Amino acid sequence: MARERLGRSLFKKLKQMREEQHGSALMSVSYQNSNDEIIQERVVLFKNESAYPDISPNDDGYRMLTLFRFWNMMYYFHPYIGHFEKRWRELLPEFIRIFAKARDRKSFDTACARLVFAMKDSHTLPYGLETNIDGELLWKNNNYLPVEAVMADSCRILITRINAENYPNDGIQPGDYITGVNGRSVYDIRKDADKYNHFASLSADLYAPAYISFPGKSVTYTVERDGEIRDIRINDFMDYWERYRAWEDNTPSTYTCGDGMIYVNLGTINADSLAKVLNNNIESKAIIFDMRGYPVDYPAVLDTLTCFLYPEPRRIMRMSYADLSSHGTFRPNNSYTIKYGKTNPYYYKGKVAVLVNGITISAAELLTLAIKNAPDAIVIGEPTAGALGRVTCQPLLGGASTRITGAGVYLNDGSCTYPDGIPLDFTVHQTPEDVKAGRDTQLEFAKRLLSK
Repeated sequence: MARERLGRSLFKKLKQMREEQHGSALMSVSYQNSNDEIIQERVVLFKNESAYPDISPNDDGYRMLTLFRFWNMMYYFHPYIGHFEKRWRELLPEFIRIFAKARDRKSFDTACARLVFAMKDSHTLPYGLETNIDGELLWKNNNYLPVEAVMADSCRILITRINAENYPNDGIQPGDYITGVNGRSVYDIRKDADKYNHFASLSADLYAPAYISFPGKSVTYTVERDGEIRDIRINDFMDYWERYRAWEDNTPSTYTCGDGMIYVNLGTINADSLAKVLNNNIESKAIIFDMRGYPVDYPAVLDTLTCFLYPEPRRIMRMSYADLSSHGTFRPNNSYTIKYGKTNPYYYKGKVAVLVNGITISAAELLTLAIKNAPDAIVIGEPTAGALGRVTCQPLLGGASTRITGAGVYLNDGSCTYPDGIPLDFTVHQTPEDVKAGRDTQLEFAKRLLSK
């Protein structure tokens, strides 16, 4: 429940993400906040460049143009190139060979997917490829169990939920760590799949279900349970599915959690409902905001939160811009800074916490940063995705394109939000014991801390 706030099973969401990334539209968003400022979250295009929709990738010249154009666009215009410049320069010889051999469409799609994912930008996805090649290769094993699972560390995958009626006691259970699949370590499986994974950090890697997928009807998992290592063989994985019942997360968007504290899930509440809840609880002792998901009503929720939490308008971040007179140079924008909130002598005086993890990404991270800047606020959980800032689109070839994080985001102290995301005040990971008991580790930690 803590990790997945998207209203459906994680493995279904991931496969849907891969299917929907082809042909999806990218939108420009603008709104007026409480200070009468026009805030824009825009997709910025390389308007003078073409995706050459009618050119086949079997043209050697245009195929190499695709590589060099994209490589240079990233080298000179990616706001975080300074963080991975050495690695990016080292990639070019390898990709020259890859693109030189990619004369058919499937090989070209594979080359493009590998190229854009090599940046490790959590905003990055390829669009318009004829084949869902990255999804096919990441999910190369089509069979999996009806479980939710997350990366506990680079070597272990934690099973956070399994919903099969009367699942066998000697089978996979919530709280198990899976360390190997059919004799192969999770570390090696993930390492091989890394070329098709765009997430920048371990916490943000949502593809744990793909790493424990398997071919055929049977699988042997190496499992760590209660400190002991054992092999669990499943002879017929469909037996789990036959007893599977779809689950729904019926947790309310907001509720009282004792000792004068309230809980608010920002992934499921809209701005109007949020405003009513906050105003009705202005005298509460503490508010725990759950941002382990994606806001349903951004940016209105952002404006509602900052007007409630801030005593006066505040700048919560700085953004960088590309200096077109010195290609490859990004400078802090000190003259144009957005302030959020309003002058409010009746701002919230209680304690505030926000819960985060790896699926706290983009707009969710911005909301987290806004809450973090409130008086007496703390951030609890696991590292966020490190993908703040608007997205920028780049053309590839044959109508294909991709997107990247288009603006660098820095905290007021000058520190960068890439790749580690929003700084945590308390790092709290899920524990197998809490998973088994159905407890939310991070929420329980927040409640204990704020009740003091």
